[in-house]
Parts: sequence; C-alpha cells; structure tokens
Amino acid sequence: MADVRRHVAQLRSDDVTEVVAAARALCMTALTGAGAQAVVTAGGLPQLVNVLEKHVAAAEMVITALSVVTAVVESTAGDVDGSAFVAALMAILRVHGGMEPVVQAVATAAFILSTTGVRSAAWASAFVAAGGAGLLVPAARALVESHVCITFTCKCVASLVAATSAAAVPGSLAFCIEALRAHSDCGETSDACALVVALARYGAADGLVSSGAIDLLVSALRRRQGSVAVATCTTMALRAITCSCTSHAALIDAGVPTAVVASIRRFPSHVPLLAEAICALASMMTRGTCSPAAAADAVPAVLAAWNTRKDDPSLATAAAGLLATAASLTSIADSVAAGGGLDLAAEGVRRHAHDWCAVSNSCTLMDALIGKVPAIDDRLAARIVPSLVAASKIQPVAALAGRICCIIGSLVLRLAHPGAACAADWNAPSSSLYSLPACSGLVQHCVSGGLVPLAVHHLTQHGSSAAGSPTCACALAALINQVAASKRGVVAIAAAATAGVAAVLRTLQHGCPGSRVFARAAIGHLAAHARLQHALVLSGAVALLVGDLTGAAAPPTVTHHLCVTALVRLAVDDQGRAAVQNAGGATKLCNVLHEGAAWMRTAAPRADVSTWLQVAAVVVDVLRALANMTRSQEATASMQRAGAVRDIVPLVRSTDVELVAAACAFVRGYAMGDGCELDVVAAGGATALVHALRTFSGDAVVVEHASGAVWNIASGGDDSCRQALVEAGALEALEAPHPTTGPVKTPTAAFAAMQTTLGAIIALA
Repeated sequence: MADVRRHVAQLRSDDVTEVVAAARALCMTALTGAGAQAVVTAGGLPQLVNVLEKHVAAAEMVITALSVVTAVVESTAGDVDGSAFVAALMAILRVHGGMEPVVQAVATAAFILSTTGVRSAAWASAFVAAGGAGLLVPAARALVESHVCITFTCKCVASLVAATSAAAVPGSLAFCIEALRAHSDCGETSDACALVVALARYGAADGLVSSGAIDLLVSALRRRQGSVAVATCTTMALRAITCSCTSHAALIDAGVPTAVVASIRRFPSHVPLLAEAICALASMMTRGTCSPAAAADAVPAVLAAWNTRKDDPSLATAAAGLLATAASLTSIADSVAAGGGLDLAAEGVRRHAHDWCAVSNSCTLMDALIGKVPAIDDRLAARIVPSLVAASKIQPVAALAGRICCIIGSLVLRLAHPGAACAADWNAPSSSLYSLPACSGLVQHCVSGGLVPLAVHHLTQHGSSAAGSPTCACALAALINQVAASKRGVVAIAAAATAGVAAVLRTLQHGCPGSRVFARAAIGHLAAHARLQHALVLSGAVALLVGDLTGAAAPPTVTHHLCVTALVRLAVDDQGRAAVQNAGGATKLCNVLHEGAAWMRTAAPRADVSTWLQVAAVVVDVLRALANMTRSQEATASMQRAGAVRDIVPLVRSTDVELVAAACAFVRGYAMGDGCELDVVAAGGATALVHALRTFSGDAVVVEHASGAVWNIASGGDDSCRQALVEAGALEALEAPHPTTGPVKTPTAAFAAMQTTLGAIIALA
C-alpha cells in the first residue's frame, strides 16, 4: 500500500519521465482487484485525471495513464466513478485525433468505461451527450485501415450505440461500412460485425441494408469459407439485420439464405455458428425473406445438424424454432416430418426438459408436425407422450402445459379420428368417438402424469375459441373425450370436482363445431359416472343436449346420435328423467325416432351399409332413452301424445337383433297402464312381440324383454289385449323350447321371465 501511495504522489511531479514511470508501476499494480482498489483508495483516479489534463500533449504519458484507468475499471468491475474522464478523453481526441496508438488507447478506455459495471450505461450516455462520440468516430474512420486500431474502435462505437442509439452516435453507420469493406478478408471482420449487430439492434438496420452491408457480409462469408470465426460473426450480423430491417429484397438479391445454409453444411458440429445460422434463417422465413425453395434447401441441413448435436440445448432451441417455422409452409412440412422432425422434437423435450426455450420450441415443432407425419401409431405416441408429461412437471408454466395438452390432443385426433376436421359436418361415424382402444396407453400417461386437471383447465380457457383459430379447442376436447372414455380417466375428471363438467359444457355452448362434437361425446362418457351424472344434470347438460335435437333430420346426424347416447345415461334416475321431460326431451326423442324409423322404412334399401348402421345405432339409442323415460308418467304421456308406439312396433319386427331388443325393452316399459297396453295392441304389438320371440328365441335379451312386454300387456291390459296375445300365438311362442346356454347375456333370467309370463297368460286367458 505504501508503494501505491508513493506512486500516486509521483503523479503530481512535473517531471514527465517520473510520471510515466509511476503510471507504469500503477498499471502493473492495478491488474489485480486488490491492487486496483489500493490505487482508488490512494486517490489515484483524480491524479490520473490531472495527469491527462496537465500532460495532454505528451502522447506516451496519455497512453500510459489511460492504461492505468482501463486496468483499474476492469479490475474493480466498474465500481468507480469514471465521469471525470469524459472531458479528459475528449481533450485527448482533439489533440491526438490522428495518432493511432492514442486513438486506440482512448477507444479502449471508452469501451471499458461504457461496458463495465452498473455505471457503464450512464457513462456512455454522458460521453455521447458531451460530443465524445462525435470526436471518436471521425478519428476511428481516419484510421480504419489499421488492423490494430480497428478492434478497439469498433468495440467502443458498438458499446456507445448499444447504450444510446445509432442516431445518437454520428458517423457510426459510415464507419461500420468502411470497416467491413477494409477488413472483410481478415480476422477483424468479427469486430466490424459486432458493430453491425449493435447498429441493427439500435435503429440502423435499414441504413445498413441501403449502405451495402448485406453484400459485404455475404462476400466475406463466401471468401472466408474455411474460417468458422468469420462464418459465425457474419452470420450473427446477418441475423441482427434480418430481425430488424423493413426492406427484405436486398437480402434475397444478395443470396443470404443460400450462403447461410452453406455455412450450416460446412460446419455441422460448431454449435455457436449453427445456432446463429439457424436463428437467422428462422427470422428470414418469418419475415418472408427466405423463399420456399431456399427454406426447403435449409431443412435437410438443419435436421442433419440437430441430429449431430442433440445434446446441445441452444442448438435444439434454434433448430426446433426454424423447423416449426418451415413446417408452416405446406410444401415443406412433409419433408420436415419425413426427415424425423417429430422424433427430434420429442428428443429435444426429453433431453432438455429443464431448458424452457428448448422445450417451448420443440413443443411448437411437435404441434406443427402432428398433422403432417405420414403415419402415427402407438409406438410413436409412446415416445412422445412420456417426454411431454415429464416436461410439464419440470416446467410448471401454464402456457406450456396448455400446449402440451393440445399436442397430446392432436395425437388423439390422429390416432382415433384420422381425417377429422373442425367442421360442422362430422364425416366420421359416431362410433369412432366411443370405441377408443388406440389411445389407451396415451390416456394412462396423462392420468398418471397429472395432466387431466391441466387439460380441464385449458379446455375451460379455450373452449369457446373459434374454429381454425390458434386456440381452437378441438384437440383439447378430443383429449378430454378420450380420457373420459377410460375408467381411470373418468375418475381423474371426477376428482376435479365440477371443473370437468363445467369445461365440457362451456365447450358445448360456445366452442367451435369440432370441439362441440367431442364435448357431446364426452358427456356421454362422463354420465356413466354416478357423481358426474348428477353434476351434469344439475349443471344444465340435459337442456343443452335436448336443444341440439331440434330440427331432427332424416337420416339422423352424428349430433343426434351423440346427444341421444348421453341422454340414455342421464335419464337413469328420477332427477335425470325429470330434467329430460322438463326440457321437452321426450317429445324431441320421439321426433328423432320418427325420422329415423321413416328413413329405415323408405331409404334404407338404397343406402350404403355404413349409413344404415349409423341410423340404426341412433334409433337403438333413442329406444333406450325412451325406455328409461317410461318410468316417468309425464314422459310416458308425452310419448303417448306423440304416437311413439306407432314407430316402435314395426321395429320389433326388424331383422337386426339390437333394434328388436331395444324396441321390446321400450314396449315392456311403456305398457304399464294409462291405456298404453291398448296402444301397443292397436299398433300390432301383440303379433310383433310373438314374432320376436319366435325369430330370436336364442337371444336372451330379446326373449327377456319380449316376455316382459307380453306379461305387462296381459296383466295391465283388458280382455281384448289378452285375447290379442292368444290369437297372435303368444302361448305357443312361450311354450316352445328356448336354449338357456349360448352366446347370450342372461339366459337364465330370460328363461325365467318367459316361464313367468307363460304362466300368467294361461291364468289370465
């Protein structure tokens, strides 16, 4: 410390030689943090200011003193007040503006003062405001050919531009162009490129383009093909310009995309270059600067580079971002998918689950490619879903969780509903919404990974989004429907209390056409759970479903089928039946039945098999719903007024066993008093039931319901009803031998019902 004080005291000397020697000693001392702090404590900085002012004409003195200043600021991490040096540096530039070593020393000091410590930005602003940049830049331009000086001057000007703006530093753009032109064939290109980056980011991107910077950068990139350093810095500069400029024609004319792609191919394992090059290409694609042909040319190079360095998160972030942008172009998406883009994205999520940017961009790429991959199967889903579920736990960000749920929902769409689109006319059979074995493993991962509450939450947020919008809820609704179709999944939704029900109903009310399809199907699944069935009824699901039955068409649509299927399960108890009846559901179900039965009588012979099966499925579920509703006297009265039995009795004679079983079940519940037995007999029900008993004597379900219907007619009807049964041959049909074994559901119960009915009819007759 004593030596430091002695050297600081020597700075006051009038002897230039003594002052220079003291300054050199202090410079060596200040190379360490402790030494620099000792210089500050001994009052060295004010003395250095005095030296610079007193000996401003002595170039050697100035250079040595500035070296001490630079060393002190660097070693103390900028924890000193350098404001006093603003005027001193300007005075030096006025005296020695044309002397290379002095300008270099001033630029170095100014660079350190404007970039080191918390006071650096304020110092840079003060220096520019005082006119220091107006002196430094012309001096730098005059020495632009100097390989030694260019490094420090470019860095200094770049730091001043970054602290203020390009406009605040006069002459900085012209200096940059001159530096690029003078040093495009040597190592100092990187320093000029650093200045390009600063100018592009802080207001001079268009000026760089109009001044020819693009051509100079591309020329340097092509001439120095073997230099990874030149390739990296020029690509960084091109990226900065591309991100900020408004005129893109020059980028295309100069062949920037082609040159950048060439660099990717030339250095496939140099991560800093790859990251900059890929980000530059992504920026150009986003802004339309990169033609589809150039983008297509870039895809294989980027895929190859990513494959080479899968372990680097920065490269994964850049590559996934570019490929996601490229995949937005239909002509390129297929090549990204075919090149393994989806697998790479899944790998990016798995390897870099702790890196937000890598996970986010990889998810964006997945989302873009799910619909483009030629074939998605369980094995591909098994590779993707666990990584996504794990990432959702490591990165508990709501927006990311929503995207992950959408990606998994998109997988559901591809696996279980290929070809499905967000459209009012669902062209897939409604059975595809109920038979969902393709996604059982996927649902298991979602449930065990805790994604179900997140999916419910995001469906609540986006369930009302318009069709085709970025937040269209089709994928989320498809996922919820898929989850609801599994035992574990419906339990997980039930654990979310009423949130799951509210999300589905909100989607049904306000969602896009596709999401409403899945919402109706999901209600059918959820209604199988007792607690959720109760919540659905209380939440108004019945009225929404019945409302969708308005305007029954011939043949009934998928919408009708989904609504009816849900109503079957909602009408299993008195509360549900009351809700259906209060919403006018019994009458509307009769209308759907009438249209379906009429179509089957007239158009069925000319229809294709798939359409016939679809309509038959709707009619069967309507019959089941109405059978449940027969336990309500009010609903039965509505069916009686609607004349439902006239449409149902002919179905008892159908050749389709499910139709016959459902029709017999309805008649069994309907013929329970209030003259309904007479309606059945008047419509030909006695002969139809006997026909069913004889035709389907081996089917336990038909035998049980037909026998029960005969018993109800015989016991509840008058003598004319019993006489009609006897004349139709009910006794003979019931006395005939019926198998009690075979591929039937409840043969013993059916046989017992038949025997009981037989005894009752004999007694009554």
